[in-house]
Amino acid sequence: MYREDGAAEMRELVARYKIAKPGSKLTRQTVTMARIAASYPDAIALVINRNYKVYRYPI
Repeated sequence: MYREDGAAEMRELVARYKIAKPGSKLTRQTVTMARIAASYPDAIALVINRNYKVYRYPI
């Protein structure tokens, strides 16, 4: 699904934010969630619902 050069970086992001189990396959959903998580570096916790609406703590 992704070119190998960007895939390792994405796998690392997905693992860092504990979105999927380490070593699991990248999906469009996990990659989108990792990108969202990376764009809120100051948040302690994020709740991302099925429509990718983001609830951020602390607000």
